Amino acid sequence: MGFWERTWQERGDEVRRRFGPTDPPDYVVSFSWKDVRLPGACALIFPPVLETGDPRGAWHRRDHWLYLTLGLTQPLDKKQVERERRAGKQYSSYGFELGILTADRADWPPQALYLFLSHITEGLNLKWGDRFAFGFRNESGGKIVPFTGLAQDRGINPVGNIRAMLF
Repeated sequence: MGFWERTWQERGDEVRRRFGPTDPPDYVVSFSWKDVRLPGACALIFPPVLETGDPRGAWHRRDHWLYLTLGLTQPLDKKQVERERRAGKQYSSYGFELGILTADRADWPPQALYLFLSHITEGLNLKWGDRFAFGFRNESGGKIVPFTGLAQDRGINPVGNIRAMLF
């Protein structure tokens, strides 16, 4: 197993150790773009954890569904890690992942996370406390889906009152 595969597996194992098994088990929502941006990027879906299941206490109680990205912290290779350490960075690649908590299981969070990752890989510099234009719209067939950007600029008639995501 090479560096990339090993570090990818280590990150995935640590996330599952912290948050429990995904639902369905060992399932991810894969992300892809026409150009190579974040190899292996995906969203993991974690159900509520009502009791800690790890005898070491690694899992914590969570009453909500957690949708979490995996890919923003993944270095491409050892050379990238070496460059980052020489530059004084304590983290790899973007240095953070994104998550969304919902009271109930929902279809929209992985789609929203994909949109946010797309903007980040296109150069959006998100910082703690930033507000990013976001909302929901009706798709053909009545399905409600997320969108990013200002609704009026995109010619979208938004559904509901949500107009931004706070990071």
